[in-house]
Amino acid sequence: MEMGSNIDAQAIREIIAKLVATGEH
Repeated sequence: MEMGSNIDAQAIREIIAKLVATGEH
């Protein structure tokens, strides 16, 4: 099972979302 990959993808997605929200501000 590639759980690590799944967690990584989710973490990256959250980080990107935060960066995008901050950059758009």
